[in-house]
Order: sequence, then C-alpha cells, then structure tokens
Amino acid sequence: MSEVKVVSPPPMNTMEQLLAVQNAISKIEELVQDANIVLLKIRALLLAFPSQLTSSKTAFIDKDALKVLELSSLS
Repeated sequence: MSEVKVVSPPPMNTMEQLLAVQNAISKIEELVQDANIVLLKIRALLLAFPSQLTSSKTAFIDKDALKVLELSSLS
C-alpha cells in the first residue's frame, strides 16, 4: 500500500475564510442560475410541441421547473 499525503491549506484568518465562503456561495449561485436557465429553455422547447407530449409528461416537466425556481429563489 502506498502512502497518501494530505497537504493542508495555508492558514487563513477569519476574514479570509469568510471571503472564501462568500466566493464559493457566489459560484454555487451562478451554477444554479445557469442550470435554471437551461431547464427553462428545455421546458420551453418541449412545450412548443405539445402534440408530441402527453399531459402527464408536461406536468412532470412543470413540477421540476417549479422546484428549480423555488430553490434558486431561496439563495
């Protein structure tokens, strides 16, 4: 078995830690917003052809889009 070396991050003061957390949260928020845009575009494309979708599939898509919107509004 080979040894695993773990390199600890450089020590940060409280302000640096808070800034790092804030940056991480901002990046996550951007990713959620981008995912939300993609899902809304997919939903719009799928709803543009309602004759090819059953009503149950359309309702399922709407529920997922609403969940994403609710999650993005919480952040």
